[in-house]
Order: sequence, then structure tokens, then C-alpha cells
Amino acid sequence: MQPCGDFETFDITVEGANHYITSSNLVNSNCHMEHESDRFKYKSVECSYCAYDELSEFTEVQFDYMDTRLRTTDPELEPYLQMVAASNPDGVGVIWVRERFIEPVPPETVMRIETTLADGRVIEYDQIFIPARLSDNPILSASGTYEASLMNKRPEVREALLGGNWYVAVGAFFGSVWNSDLHVVEDHDIPSNAKIFRSGDWGIKNPASIGWWYEDADGGLTLFAHLRTVGLTVDKVAEKMATIEARYDLWDDDAEQSRLNMARNPLDSACFGGGQGLIGGRTIAKDFRESGFRWKSAKKGPGSRVQGLSQVLKRMMTLIPAAYEGATSPTERMRPMLRFMKSCTSPIRTIPVIPADPGNADDVDTTADDHDVDMCMYACLEFALNVGKKRAEEDDDDDDIPVKSRTIGRMMLGKPVR
Repeated sequence: MQPCGDFETFDITVEGANHYITSSNLVNSNCHMEHESDRFKYKSVECSYCAYDELSEFTEVQFDYMDTRLRTTDPELEPYLQMVAASNPDGVGVIWVRERFIEPVPPETVMRIETTLADGRVIEYDQIFIPARLSDNPILSASGTYEASLMNKRPEVREALLGGNWYVAVGAFFGSVWNSDLHVVEDHDIPSNAKIFRSGDWGIKNPASIGWWYEDADGGLTLFAHLRTVGLTVDKVAEKMATIEARYDLWDDDAEQSRLNMARNPLDSACFGGGQGLIGGRTIAKDFRESGFRWKSAKKGPGSRVQGLSQVLKRMMTLIPAAYEGATSPTERMRPMLRFMKSCTSPIRTIPVIPADPGNADDVDTTADDHDVDMCMYACLEFALNVGKKRAEEDDDDDDIPVKSRTIGRMMLGKPVR
């Protein structure tokens, strides 16, 4: 038997590294990569086979870095270079794993990626997703006890671990209330009497998430446009924002500014420089203002995240009764007080699966992709929902416009929406 190279296995539950050498001189290493920076421990590693357990517990950065370690100078090993992974549909990396391996082609279909080198040679890489369910493991499923245990779990847990559904997430913060049939609505015209505003979570290296909302006469919020960018400065993002606002007649070409500038548009408070020694200096908010967009600082302070997420949950779970029996219009039928138009793909993709914070069940895991959640949370905090009561007027911002609201009949869901 010929040696087949170094075998690297990464498991975040293993605190230390260990290895053993087989009779064929195969070096097996069991290593850990709990933190993203741990990848640099393997900077000089050369391996021909790399295997991950629970891939969705890792970040894409970690995976890509280890892919650069998959190499050999042995021509006999070259054809056998391989990365494999097993995973349940949960964890902080569920979105990138889904987008990279689950969605591109149907299951059990080889996806071939061709790369043309500078000298004209074409290198081919193959990848495949092979779904596996409990029924594929006769030893584990023989007694039926594990299956029975899963069948008695919450619906999203049952769907993910028993059904292998990658579009629900075990431990997702909104897993028990999100329902795409309710919270995702077809694109439609904005009601003529609606109040329009925007909210944003800023990032350059991390994604920036900016959403445009309308508040209907019943106080319901609907996201009708969304922009997500990575690696762009304020001026470039502002150009894209102006294009979107022009589409809805929200941009004033003559004045070169947004027509929403007098609305209550919450943006991540860090963009205003408070607490960072930047008050009166150059800030993200001032850069936006010079590009034609005015914002107000999002509500942030002790407990604001918990309060904000509570508002998101409350809106998801509160239903507005239909305007009349048999109503089918998106603005007249029974609907939740927080909705997303189908064209707003990023929030629809990230919000339902974001995991809860392992150390605080009342918060989301901020190591996951929480940018769209924060954008939504700022909007819901700014337009806080008080069932059966008129929303309090804000008096802490010069740009605020008095909000006319009315008390309506609303229904709180008596049980989690599925």
C-alpha cells in the first residue's frame, strides 16, 4: 500500500492537536480551528486530503484558507487531492454552505469548475452534494429511538435534522415564527397614503445593508427595496442608493438629494461618531449627507438589541385583519405587521436562519451574518409597535415628522407560526 499524503481533520470541539502514523506511513492529524484566526496555525501545512466535521460551524474564510493548503509536489498524489465535509443544516455558516454546495446544481450532480491559467492550461475542479438522512444510517435508525426523539422536537428542528431541509435552521432565532407564506409577499405598488423611510446597517469590509420601507395605514411595515454591498465606500453606495430612490421617485435630481431626508431614517449609531472621539469630526453620516442622504442615529444603548429583536418578533407575530372578507390584495388581505417583498432577496435569505446567541437566547449570534437583521431591527425600533396604543412621538431628532396613527384591531398569534 502506498502512502496517500497528509490527512488533516478539523474539529472545533477538539482543544488540542494529535496525530498518528499508519502502517502505510499515512499521517493522520486531528486538529481544531475554533476561531477564524486559528487558520493561520496551518500556514505551512501541505495536505492531500482535508475533511471537515460539521462544516456549517466554520466560516467560509476558514474553509477557503484550508483549501489553499490542499497541495502536493508528488505527481502520484496530485489526482487524489480532495476536500470532503459532513454537516447538519445549522450553525453560523449555514448560509454560505447552502449557497456554495446545496443550491448551484441538483443533489448528486457533479458541478465542474474550470479555471484557465495564464499559460492557457485549463484546470478542472469537481464538487458534489450528496444528501443524507437518518434512513441512510441503518445502525442509528435501527432502534427508532433517535427518530422518535427528533419527531418530538420543534418543527424547525424536525425539518432540519430529520428532513434534511437546508432552508430552516436548528436554533434559528426566528425559527419558530418565520413563515415565508406570510412574511414574504409578492412585489406590489406602494399604497398612496403610505409613509416611506429607510434604515441601514453600515459596513465596508463587512456587508452594508440598506432597506426602504413603507408603513401602511394600519402600522404594518413592508420592505419594498433593499441594497446590500461589500467593499464600497460611502460615495459609491450613495450612487447605488440614488439609482434605487430614482426608481420610486424618491430622488431629487435638481437638488441632488433624497426626498426622504426629512423622514426618520435610522442608521447604525456608530456612523455618527458618538463615544469614539469623533463628534464634530468626519463621520460616515456626514459623508452620506454630502452625498445627498440624511440619516438619524439608530436607537442604541443598554438593552437596545434585546428590545429591537423583541420588536421584530412582535411584528412578525402580530396579524392585521383583512380589510374585508375575501380580500386578496397584498395591502388589504390579512397580513403580519412585518413583511418583505420577494425582490428583497438578501433579508429573506439571511433573517430566517440566523442562529440565536448560544450565551443569550434573547439575542442573535453576532458572529453570523446579522447585517440584514440589524437593518430590520433599527426600523422596528424606530417605529416601535405598541399593540392597541398610539405610538409615542419622538422628540429627540430635528428631522422627525409627526406620525399620524390610529388604533386598529390586531391579533397576536396564539401559537408559533410555521
